[in-house]
Amino acid sequence: STPSYSGNLTLEMNSTLQMGWTTSRPNSFNAIGGSVTMNDGSQLRLRLPDPNPVVLPDITMAGNGSIHLSPSTSAHHRAREFNGIIDGVGTLTVIGNNNNTANLNVANPDWSGGFIADADDSWRVDANAAGAFGTGDVTINGDSSPTDRGATLRINVDDVMDDFATLNLNGGFDHRLSSKLILNADDTIGAFFLDGLEIAGPNAGPGMFDQSSGLVDFLGRPLITGNGTLNVTGITQPAVPEPASVSIWSLMGIALAGFGVHRARKKK
Repeated sequence: STPSYSGNLTLEMNSTLQMGWTTSRPNSFNAIGGSVTMNDGSQLRLRLPDPNPVVLPDITMAGNGSIHLSPSTSAHHRAREFNGIIDGVGTLTVIGNNNNTANLNVANPDWSGGFIADADDSWRVDANAAGAFGTGDVTINGDSSPTDRGATLRINVDDVMDDFATLNLNGGFDHRLSSKLILNADDTIGAFFLDGLEIAGPNAGPGMFDQSSGLVDFLGRPLITGNGTLNVTGITQPAVPEPASVSIWSLMGIALAGFGVHRARKKK
């Protein structure tokens, strides 16, 4: 087995760390160390039936990397707990398999790279903390075969996504659950796309969506269930001051500064 150590793990560009095997080798998880830095093309492959759940440490997304929750049948039906803070500018792609669960349990305010859920079968992402997805966009994909299956996003607390984020829902969902998007709480975002079509956003305009909105997936199944509401403002970037306003305030600042100097000289 891999001995425990207290150091931190850096996965360099295009590197892969696989932990576990067909038989249960829980001590393999010791290789992850105290925290993980992922660079472009790096992969973590959690071929671990045990421990269940696997509890992931802090992760820095220095580049775009991926975590496979179950690259073999040995780790089906397993949960992975994202209890550490995720930060950085890279995109995290999480690949789930048969009946996997990724629990995002903490706020990640310094993570801007975005989140992608890819699917090898039916599985789900549970967002359990406000700000869990940081400030980036969120994409929840379906399986390529069979196409009716894929990942489901389950929002369990308010405001898991950034107010300016874009939510992309594509393809099938977890056949064990009721829909692609389960709103057990409310969220506000900037734009909303379904299979590449802008449902609400800068071009389509704002919108409010819940289980009564009548949205369906490509097979005609309800897209949204749950008692929450998705508010899409159509604004995907924070407002910036108009150039004229900036110039006026700058000139006023210079004028006021000059007035202060003039008064100081008069007092002398």
